[in-house]
Amino acid sequence: MFADLSGFTAISEKLDPEEVTGFINACFEKLESIILVHGGIVDAYLGDCIKAVFGFTPAVEDPTLHAVKAAVEIRAALAEFNRDNSLPSPLDVHVGINTGVVIPVVMSGAATHDFSVMGDAVRLAARLEDASDKGQIYVGPETYEHTKGEFEYRALPPLVLEANRAPVPVYELVAAAPQHRITRTSERRQATVVFADIIGVEDASEHFESEAFARFTQECFETLGAAVTEHGGLVDKYMGDGMMAVFGVPNAIENAPRQAVNAAIEIRQRLGRFVVERG
Repeated sequence: MFADLSGFTAISEKLDPEEVTGFINACFEKLESIILVHGGIVDAYLGDCIKAVFGFTPAVEDPTLHAVKAAVEIRAALAEFNRDNSLPSPLDVHVGINTGVVIPVVMSGAATHDFSVMGDAVRLAARLEDASDKGQIYVGPETYEHTKGEFEYRALPPLVLEANRAPVPVYELVAAAPQHRITRTSERRQATVVFADIIGVEDASEHFESEAFARFTQECFETLGAAVTEHGGLVDKYMGDGMMAVFGVPNAIENAPRQAVNAAIEIRQRLGRFVVERG
């Protein structure tokens, strides 16, 4: 999902920089909470755009449906944000969503390590967002086929991506069945957060070819992520050589702090066994 916010430039021309920063932070915090509730991961902030991915949290079923629901809630939440704050001009959002195979990567730079996804499915989602206008939610063909029973769509002219490829069908979301919408009693819920940093990944990379190392790290994180989900937690995001997990949201569990500690112990034990098994 790519959700691009518009209106910050107009606001910045009428408010002090500190006020603009406050509004931006409050707005993105609200929208990120919606993504988290629906089991998504914020992949990146690209200027005024949020890039989010759904399907990397095993505890959440039907990530495609949750992605579309999150987009609907983001649009509604932004309208509410405009009403609740005395903005000199309203903010708006337009969204592109696509479903397909992606390539998970850990991108390393001189000072940062970031988890991200790439591939044709990601590029199409970005193009859908770019083609949409304020307030619109565009989806690709696989997203449409998977959620057309839950939402009403309007077919649009196909999108031409490359000269030598067939145009891609595009659909605009126009309505959602009210009985399927998620209702939250509060935007704030108590949660326990675990950060697990894997030491030695960089050294291990020297002993693998790039593709083999990618498989090695993916198997490692899948092993550790299973320890999180088995204790009722949710892997929120992968960050370089580590991961962030939350307990207590989006699904309430009994004694989240204790489950988080148990998961941390299990992560340590499974990592030890993983290293021994892989030699």
